[in-house]
Amino acid sequence: MSRRKHSKITTLLPPELQEAINIKLMEGKTYQEITDWINSLGHDVSRASVGRYGKDFTEKLEELRQKKEQFKALLEQAKDDDTLTLVQAANNAVIRGAFEEFMLRDNLEKVSTEELSKMMARANRNALLQEKYQAEQRRKADEAVKTVEQAASGGTLDPETLRMIKEQIYGIL
Repeated sequence: MSRRKHSKITTLLPPELQEAINIKLMEGKTYQEITDWINSLGHDVSRASVGRYGKDFTEKLEELRQKKEQFKALLEQAKDDDTLTLVQAANNAVIRGAFEEFMLRDNLEKVSTEELSKMMARANRNALLQEKYQAEQRRKADEAVKTVEQAASGGTLDPETLRMIKEQIYGIL
């Protein structure tokens, strides 16, 4: 027997009450305590409904915790990996999160082609902006190297110093 896709809590109770239930779940209240409280407010909800809702809620909380950890790991990787910028790490996290969001929906038929297209367009736009930024930085570095080489051609810089300057300029890309 498969679990219900929509619980009474999400379909019948107002959002403010759902939020209060979420808080009670995070506070560690038992399903029975929450059920009694909801029923005392005049709503007819079973302990099983609260249990299903609570299970889904805690699973989503765990997913958020994992995503937070993944994002922290991406940020650490960006610090340690010269080829992965913070922008790339953030884009990777957003794209992964968006795809997971679509995959975790109860009913994939709810995902419209338009939503998916918009998400892909945003991802592509971010990638293009990143490439444009990197190309601009490379162009500026090339200009800086030319300026240094011109200054060095006058004999004011020895070849070893010129090489070190070039490495520093290109190393920041």
